[in-house]
Amino acid sequence: MTSPSQTTKDDFTIRLGGRFHGGSYKITRHGPSAFLSITLADDASLVANQDDMVAKSHGIVYKENFRFKLRKLLNDDPFFEYSFIGPGELLLAPSIWGDIVPIHLDGKTEWTIGKNGPLAMTDKVVKETRSQPIFQNLLHREAIFVYRVSGIGVVFVPSLGSMQQHELKKDDILVVNNGSLVAWNCRYEMKDTDTGDSIFCHFEGPGVVITQGLNALTLLKWSWNYKETKENIEETMKDYPNDE
Repeated sequence: MTSPSQTTKDDFTIRLGGRFHGGSYKITRHGPSAFLSITLADDASLVANQDDMVAKSHGIVYKENFRFKLRKLLNDDPFFEYSFIGPGELLLAPSIWGDIVPIHLDGKTEWTIGKNGPLAMTDKVVKETRSQPIFQNLLHREAIFVYRVSGIGVVFVPSLGSMQQHELKKDDILVVNNGSLVAWNCRYEMKDTDTGDSIFCHFEGPGVVITQGLNALTLLKWSWNYKETKENIEETMKDYPNDE
């Protein structure tokens, strides 16, 4: 899945590097955040979201990819893509703290990426948006968007928090909370819970499943509870006189 070139500088910085046709990359992690450094040769290109660009050298130019813009309008695709063209260097980072994993595509194996989508991908990678409706109950319907990637090249996938890779052998079964999924390349089936408040994916080997340490929905609920608790405390403190 990833390049074998990996070294550890210290407990807080892990470097992972590799090459692709027309360029090279290096992933650097500092604490909870990760950066993707790309070096592009003359006329080589990389597809990414402009909002994820941290910096670029003067030689890098970028243009909006009309084909992907049309797909966004038709499929409500939140991954708004641009082509960054070399020569030069490009620095990208996910919009929230987490890690980055490179997935190398060989033209044979397809991968599916969760609703966060890829951070970037080389120009020969093909990405398709898939909508998978799940009926949680008779009154509620949730549409889950995933991304199917194929072709030859490298896809750089971000996560919310740290990542864990699960290697499944033939007939192995792995059940994962939908909110913890990052990417996978094996068969799966989505199932609703009896209460209708969660969706779980049942994966069957052989294949690889990548999960993330944080769940966006759980994080949102925690933030909301923290906000309510803070407001309740502030409201209660109004009943107490100031010691002035």
